[in-house]
Amino acid sequence: MERADTTTLDWVETGDGSFTARSGECGELYHSSAGAWSECHEVYVRPFLDEIGARSPVPTRWVVLEIGLGIGLNWLALASAAARRGASLEIVSLEKDARVLAEPLPPRVIAALRRTTAPLGSENPTDEAPPLAEGLVESLETLKRDRSL
Repeated sequence: MERADTTTLDWVETGDGSFTARSGECGELYHSSAGAWSECHEVYVRPFLDEIGARSPVPTRWVVLEIGLGIGLNWLALASAAARRGASLEIVSLEKDARVLAEPLPPRVIAALRRTTAPLGSENPTDEAPPLAEGLVESLETLKRDRSL
């Protein structure tokens, strides 16, 4: 059976001001409508930081396998957390649908990422974005454009 063309994602603003995409194939959101960035923080990054923090010494190189890069928001959240801790990050990701990677981020989504990229690992996932966010958002744009890490 041939899949529907999903080259244009439907972008949805979520409760925390960040955006997520709606799959053109099945109509599901990639992240919670209550808050895409907050979901990354609570479900993906915080447990990872708890695990890393329990190690002694704390590793300065992080290697993560992610099944499904999707729109790259989990990657952006983890890269932000790694950079704040002076750690290098390598993510190996398997993506079923390369068309998602080819979809450019709309300007309103980029603007929201710059506004909502919080210092993950802090208690407040809506803290003001540090200068680091700018470089990470540019890296995400490059990643999606080049389809490589």
